Amino acid sequence: MITFTTTQLLHLSLDNIENGKVVDSSGKGNDGTVQGTPQILPDDTLGACLSLYGNTQYIDLLPASLPSGNEITLSFWAYGGDALPKNCAIIEATDAKGMTTLSIRVPWGDSTVYFSCGNDGSSVDSISQAAQSTDFKGAWTYWAFTKNAATGNMNIYRNGTLWLSGTGTTKPLPASTVVKVGATADGNNRYQGKIAHVRVYSQALAVADIARDMEVDQTALSSFRKSYPIDFRLYNDDEQEVLNITDDPAGQNLHLEVSNASRQVINLTPPAPGNSTPGANNYHFALRFRPDTLSIAFQAYTSFTAQTFQALGASPPQGGPQQGSLSQAFQAFAASVPQTVQPLAASSAFRAFAVDTVSLLQRALQQQGWNLGYQQEPDGTVVLYFLSTQAQSLAAGAKVAVTLPHVSASGAGGARGTRVELRYQQMTFGDDKTPISGSR
Repeated sequence: MITFTTTQLLHLSLDNIENGKVVDSSGKGNDGTVQGTPQILPDDTLGACLSLYGNTQYIDLLPASLPSGNEITLSFWAYGGDALPKNCAIIEATDAKGMTTLSIRVPWGDSTVYFSCGNDGSSVDSISQAAQSTDFKGAWTYWAFTKNAATGNMNIYRNGTLWLSGTGTTKPLPASTVVKVGATADGNNRYQGKIAHVRVYSQALAVADIARDMEVDQTALSSFRKSYPIDFRLYNDDEQEVLNITDDPAGQNLHLEVSNASRQVINLTPPAPGNSTPGANNYHFALRFRPDTLSIAFQAYTSFTAQTFQALGASPPQGGPQQGSLSQAFQAFAASVPQTVQPLAASSAFRAFAVDTVSLLQRALQQQGWNLGYQQEPDGTVVLYFLSTQAQSLAAGAKVAVTLPHVSASGAGGARGTRVELRYQQMTFGDDKTPISGSR
């Protein structure tokens, strides 16, 4: 008996990028290699997805990700962007002779969905059908493509229902040598939209089996949200998850959004009276940066801000501290920093941006009932602690947003990728008093 586990060659959930890879959870080890800078985005329908909107963004797959022979099923969720219809491919592969072994275009520039699969060395089997814009953009759609060369049948399913079928397509799939997701095999005609849960089987699945995968993805979301009720984004003014390396003490804005990704209200437990100082054991959100990620300048700005917040207490003066008093406080702070930082701290521009950081974050955080803490751990990890000094609730989908000003990256090690971790604690679901804690 053929089973899903033996015939599944690939399952990319596309909910995480680690070390430039998207992980294959099929057990076959067919991880994909990310090209360009696609982003993982939180999603209300599928939990998370891969966003492909850049001009150089796609995924290279191993040839072993696709079968050779008579049968195949390939399925995925797609959410086309406003740029569609345009010439683009969800997946395309070629053999050693450069001939197409598999091509799925949802859609091509003529609003037609094309499914090409198998060749005999001179021609390729293909079926196609014109589609409405609602078929391929503006909403999540579940597509599945099957072929059985032994019976000559090719089928396209949309949201678990047969959408198009073809017969007489008896050319088997040769072994693929180049396989790309999000572009044609030459790296061009890149898809513009979001995708999730790409699966490949060396079996032509029946419609009931296709519906089963579709249901699994939707059911898994409920469990995912309960296990990971808090999500977050960190991005610059251009909506990119990029932080510039610069010697300019002005740095740039970095926007933090923390959201309730669950279906329930989340209550933030207020700290005990007299315990409003954020730290390793007293926070609601902790944003952790790996060593040598943040510049010395921004570390000093936030350290000074946290120190000033603690001096102001839980009830800061209306309108915030005065510039004169902040400048005097910074002079004392600058005298306490390590000798390697003191020449930088002596700069008038550095002092001005440090004072401005306090003023901006005081308006953004403390006047809304939040306190800020700063810590550098022994290994160099930098942690920003956010503590709500009063009881508050986050409705399902609600966000806490703050702009961190004057941020810059450390130049140590040059340009590189890194991961940022958000930890959360001291919160509960609705009337349930069981504490929630975790990390993303």
